[in-house]
Amino acid sequence: MKDLLVIDFEMCEVDRNVIKNTGVYLEHEIIQIGAVILNEKNKVTDHYSAYVKPHYGRITPIITELTGIIDMDVERAPELAEALKKFTNWVGDRDVTAASWSDTDQIQVSLEMEQKHIKNNRMMELIGGWVDLQKSYDDLIGVRWSTALGKALRNEKIETVGREHDGEVDAWNTALLIGELRKAGRELVIEPIEQSIEYHDEEPAESAFGNIFAQWKQ
Repeated sequence: MKDLLVIDFEMCEVDRNVIKNTGVYLEHEIIQIGAVILNEKNKVTDHYSAYVKPHYGRITPIITELTGIIDMDVERAPELAEALKKFTNWVGDRDVTAASWSDTDQIQVSLEMEQKHIKNNRMMELIGGWVDLQKSYDDLIGVRWSTALGKALRNEKIETVGREHDGEVDAWNTALLIGELRKAGRELVIEPIEQSIEYHDEEPAESAFGNIFAQWKQ
């Protein structure tokens, strides 16, 4: 069994005028990369956190309220290309499966890399085998809707650590959930995400990958 690389991105919103003025289809930008590695013994063996400077978006009061991230945190941080290079250098050649709670993170990084013309072979390898743990959990408990991470943690009576909506903390709590399920003999089905990324040249009525911030409020 491969170790799980549990990833959580925090994001800011991009003004829709950016799409009109630049032709870049991005409604959100990554502002933090959080990750932990969960081994086959259900132990977190390593963790990672780094801020990312957005190129088009800005840190609004609602983002600060949700994530705790302020302008000062990101103003001297690298933009996404360099941030992903540092992240994948940290991952290195470890034999891991990338995973996150929902497919939002995989879609976001794929879309940003495409729109910003970022080349990172190691990141593309991770994207290619990325697992949606939320879907796996929903299948496990037999529901047809998407279960928010907080609700899943409460369902399983897992005591969480840290501040919700910090990338590293959310990744850590996701790993705790997966580890506890495994210990109870409730193994999740680990299958890579199968979907295409779509974007449009004109202003969309709704995000191509759902309202991320509405999910955060659940």
